[in-house]
Amino acid sequence: FEHYALGLREILAQTDDLAHPLVVDRVRALRESAPVVLQRPFWGAQFLAMAFGHELGFASAHPPALKTIFDLASASAEAGLVPFHSVRAAHGQLKRLGLLSCELVDPPQERD
Repeated sequence: FEHYALGLREILAQTDDLAHPLVVDRVRALRESAPVVLQRPFWGAQFLAMAFGHELGFASAHPPALKTIFDLASASAEAGLVPFHSVRAAHGQLKRLGLLSCELVDPPQERD
């Protein structure tokens, strides 16, 4: 977990435009540089999701940063780097608190 938490913090601190598609490549490189080689790369995905959750907690006091980090977490989930259900669960918590809403993760439901 420490590898992912420190690595994600470094990516966030050194990147001006977190929405740039190449940032997901940096997240992928973080996964590939893990100090423990896992038989299946996806096994480390939950640790990366925990690192995103940690950063989202810190960013909750600053809505623009929160949205940007959440969008990077969503893009990472779409790239298969973190479990989508982890991003969806984080969204549910942030939405309940009134801090964030994202239609990509939680599309509006049509009512009949």
